[in-house]
Amino acid sequence: MGFTFFPVVNGAQLVAGGDAEAVGAEPGVIQAYKYSDGQWCLAQYIRMAAGTVDSGMCVVPNDATLVQYSVKKAGTAQVGMPIAGIALATIASLRYGWIAIQGYVGSVLLSNTTASNGNLILGGSSSGVLTSDSCTDFFTGSAPFVSHSGYVVVARAKDLVASGAYSSIQLCGCWGV
Repeated sequence: MGFTFFPVVNGAQLVAGGDAEAVGAEPGVIQAYKYSDGQWCLAQYIRMAAGTVDSGMCVVPNDATLVQYSVKKAGTAQVGMPIAGIALATIASLRYGWIAIQGYVGSVLLSNTTASNGNLILGGSSSGVLTSDSCTDFFTGSAPFVSHSGYVVVARAKDLVASGAYSSIQLCGCWGV
């Protein structure tokens, strides 16, 4: 099996607020992004639906449109569901920007205290936030990332984190739209 090479996202392409037009890349493209500490993630170029998503918040596919590669901020009703990714910079309404879909993410908001290497799901108390709540028991058979309550584990915390703080995480699996 050979290696797959991805073009690299330049740090200058992570524009706060997003691009008014698709100037950063072709929507849907997947590229590699390297953090200043040497960690890597895969990032996808997407279009934000109506509404803004802040850096470090989760997005889900936008089911209100047929526009390809369109996402929206995850809502509280989507607790425990899969995600499309995590915004690498703030993306304003109807703008283009980058989301992390696999690998290391340097700064993500967590809604409650999380142990180092703790499992994380999409939370239900705050829109777009990850939580370790309901992540204590998991199947160990054919579905190792699904909890007894049916929630999908999307990431793991890298460090011990206090409630309402930002932390680095490792995405479990590969997401995207």
